[in-house]
Amino acid sequence: EIRGLNIKIYTFAGWTEAHANDVCQRIFALARYQLELFGKDVAGDYAVIFVPSAKNGNRVFGGCGTLGQGFEMDEVTPRRCELFSHRLHHVFNAYDPFGIRMNKRSGGWFQEATASYYEIKALAALGYYDFEERMAQLKSDYDRERPRCDAELSRDSIVSLRIQDRAWRYQVLEFLHYKKAPLVAYLMDEKMKKETEGRKDLDGFIRHVYARHGMKKGQVDLKKELRSFTGLDFSDFFRKYVDGKEELP
Repeated sequence: EIRGLNIKIYTFAGWTEAHANDVCQRIFALARYQLELFGKDVAGDYAVIFVPSAKNGNRVFGGCGTLGQGFEMDEVTPRRCELFSHRLHHVFNAYDPFGIRMNKRSGGWFQEATASYYEIKALAALGYYDFEERMAQLKSDYDRERPRCDAELSRDSIVSLRIQDRAWRYQVLEFLHYKKAPLVAYLMDEKMKKETEGRKDLDGFIRHVYARHGMKKGQVDLKKELRSFTGLDFSDFFRKYVDGKEELP
């Protein structure tokens, strides 16, 4: 039990006890990081099911939602752990009933931004890799894909609907949600810390928003909440990196 959430992990019976225990310890630690981030106790049950990869080498994904998630974990890799953290983060920043409701026309991108950013922060905090090196890798991916895939984050859903080719639509959304959005969240975090001399950061903002709007209470006006929490004006930031397509520094 972590902050009221009962988390049960089910692992493939054919795995060694050592591997199953290693998986469980890592997943419970990642779960604790995400629940402490939001800073509020909840009451519920969450099931995690781990299975081997398919015999033909294909990935296995059983789904994810408010009640749990399931996929392959025959080898513990940073990317698989990132995916677990990302999906658990969405339970509290998006899914019913625990999540928050964003203004989709201007703030829906933020839910993917923080899920993608905090999957990295969680793993770095627990020693999987160096945070700055992982962010540099992400920036390199962004630089490589930006000429073909870039679009305004605040129009991500509109842009994707206009792309008829399914594979191309998937590539564009992958870029916006999992490459560009977490870098924008990182810049937002750095702006808060720098301009408040370390008194405010994105961790605190997540807890601030969740305390006010968790459990789908009202709708989050992102710019208004940012000003309320930090006292800063994010208009120029949004003009450049959210509503516009200025290259990220």
